[in-house]
Amino acid sequence: MKIIVAGAGEQGTFISQAFTAQGHDVVLVDRDAEALDAAGETLDVMTMEGDCTYRTTLEAAGASGAAGYLGLTGDDATNLVSAALARTLGAKTTVARVAAPGFYPKRRGVEFGLLGVHATLCEARLASAELENLAMGRHASMMESLGLGALRVGLFPVGKDSPVKGVYPHELHLPEGIRVSGVARVGFLRPPADAPRLEPDDVLMLAGDATQMPAAWPRLCREGDLSRAVVLGGGDVGSQLAEDLAQAFARVELVEMRRDRAEKLAEDLPNIRVLVGDGRHVRFLEDLNLDSAAAVFSTTRDDETNLLIALMARKLGARQTFSLLRRSGYRDAFEHLPIDGFVGTYEVMARCCASIVAKAGIRGTLKIKDTGHRLIEWHWPDGGFEGEDKLRGDDLPIPSGGFVVAHLSDSRCVEEAHSAIHAGDTHLFAIPERDIGRFERAMRRWAKGGSR
Repeated sequence: MKIIVAGAGEQGTFISQAFTAQGHDVVLVDRDAEALDAAGETLDVMTMEGDCTYRTTLEAAGASGAAGYLGLTGDDATNLVSAALARTLGAKTTVARVAAPGFYPKRRGVEFGLLGVHATLCEARLASAELENLAMGRHASMMESLGLGALRVGLFPVGKDSPVKGVYPHELHLPEGIRVSGVARVGFLRPPADAPRLEPDDVLMLAGDATQMPAAWPRLCREGDLSRAVVLGGGDVGSQLAEDLAQAFARVELVEMRRDRAEKLAEDLPNIRVLVGDGRHVRFLEDLNLDSAAAVFSTTRDDETNLLIALMARKLGARQTFSLLRRSGYRDAFEHLPIDGFVGTYEVMARCCASIVAKAGIRGTLKIKDTGHRLIEWHWPDGGFEGEDKLRGDDLPIPSGGFVVAHLSDSRCVEEAHSAIHAGDTHLFAIPERDIGRFERAMRRWAKGGSR
C-alpha cells in the first residue's frame, strides 16, 4: 500500500520507518529540503519537497491512490487542512495530528470525522493514557487501551485481602460505561453471565469507556494502594495525566517550573494540588516526600530531565517511577536504567496510525495470561458490508468458549449482545487460541456475505 507522510521531523520519520518495515511504499513530504535529505539517507522512502496544503503537491505525491495520508508536521492547522484535502483527492484513510488537548470536545485522544478527516489524534492524551496503564501494572495483571484509545480492558487478580473478595461480579458498583467482561478461575475464562462469586486467585476482567476506567480502580484495589500520585511537568501530557489520575488516586500533585503556567493549571484543575518547583533539584524532590508516593511520573518536555527525575524519585523511595519519552534516540537509555516504565510518544502515535490505516478484520490480538484465550480486536469495513442492515452482535459465529467483550460503535461502548453492527464498528472478542484461525475465516465470510 502507498502511505503519504507529511512532516519529516522525528515523529514523521519514525512512523515512515515503521510503515516501510511492514512492506508499504512511503512518500515523505516536507518543505524543508535538508530534513528530507537527512531522512532519505536512513529511510527507504520516496521524498518530495513541497507544501502539503497545496493540491498540486498532494496530487504529485499520489494522494488519489494512497491507502493512507498522515499529517504529522509540527503545525496543527497544516495537518488538519492537508488531511482534509487529501481525503477530497481520494486518499482512502486520512489522519491528522493535532497536539492541543483543548481542541477536542471530549477527553479521548481520537476524534473521528472532523472536516472529513478519518481520525484526528491528540498525542498528549494518547500518551497520558498509556502512562496510566503502566501505573496500574502493580495492581492489574493487564491494562490495555484498545479501539484507538476509546476502550480499556483490565485484568485484576483477586487476593485474600481484595475488597471484591466474596462479591458476585454483577453486584460490583462500577462507573457508568465500565462492565465486568469475564472472570478467570483455574485457567478457565468465563463470560460475565456465568461469572461466580469472586474468590482468591480469581481474575476479574473489566472493559469499557477508556475515560471512565480510572474511576473503577479504587473499588478494586486495597486501601492505600492509590493514596498519592506526583506528576512533574505541567505540559499537555502532564496536565492531562494529572486530571485523569485524580479519578483514581486519593491525592494528586502536579509540579510545574513556570509560575504563570502553574497558576493557570491551579485554576483549571481545582481538585489537584499544583506546586511551583524544579524537579531537577534534589532538595526540592526531598521536600516532596516521595517515599509516601504510590507513583511518580516525569513528563517534562526534555527526555534527559525526565530520566533524571525518575531515577532520583526512585532513589528517594517512590514505590513506582514512570517517564515520558519524546525522542526515539533515548529508548536504549530508558530501557536499561532502573525505572518502572516509560511511554514513547512516537510509538503511541505509530501504533494508532498503523491501526487506522489497516484493512478491516483483525487489527490486533492480545494473550490473556493463564487462560488459553486471546483478546481479538476486529474492525468492520468502513465502507459498509453486505448484511449490515440486519446483522447483530448475537448473530456472530463465535466458537464455544468464546464471547464478546465489548462493542464500539461511533467510538462509544454499546450493549454488545443485541446491538446492530454498522460500518466502521469495532468488536473485542475473547476467543480460545485453538479456534482463532477458524474464527477469523468465519468472520470474514460474515463481513462479505452477512451469513455463515
